[in-house]
Amino acid sequence: MWIVYHKPGNPSDTWRIKRIADTVSVKTGAQVEAITIHEYIKHPREGLVIPLLLYRGGHYCDIESKTREAGGILAGIVPLELTVKAIMEIARQNKCTTIRLLVHKPKRCINLFERDLNNIQSLLSRQGLSLSDGTREHDCDVPLTLLPSRHLGAGKEKVNTGLLTYIEEGLTRWITSTILGNTSYLKGPSEGIL
Repeated sequence: MWIVYHKPGNPSDTWRIKRIADTVSVKTGAQVEAITIHEYIKHPREGLVIPLLLYRGGHYCDIESKTREAGGILAGIVPLELTVKAIMEIARQNKCTTIRLLVHKPKRCINLFERDLNNIQSLLSRQGLSLSDGTREHDCDVPLTLLPSRHLGAGKEKVNTGLLTYIEEGLTRWITSTILGNTSYLKGPSEGIL
């Protein structure tokens, strides 16, 4: 089992992902290893691959392709409900009424990225949070990353804690459930992406 993650802005944050892998290993009895996207793309592995991505795009498509080549099984992206939960908690703690999501816009698989981003924005709106595209006033810039990012946005109202702080327990439960056979989150490498 492989947990595949973006190399964090601060390399010392890697321990947080490795802690999740260790916790999941104990709960499932399976050997779970955390590796960066770059490592996985260079040397794809067989088995279940769980990408810690908040939306699909170029990296997701690379992982999907390499997983297919290696004969593995790809889990879907982090459930949108967890992403929305983290953003809502950030907004609550920072007293944000209108936020701007900061994202790395991919160069490939843009239609998948746009679909996932629209779904996140729609779920946030349904929760009563106002969103800005940057052309209107907003309280907070929220980078859409699990770990703090060095590169996303330069807004003065940037909340750069990373979403993992708010959903680590839920993310660990999702990974554990996926490994233990809750196949509703799985996508076989030969299946089409929905």
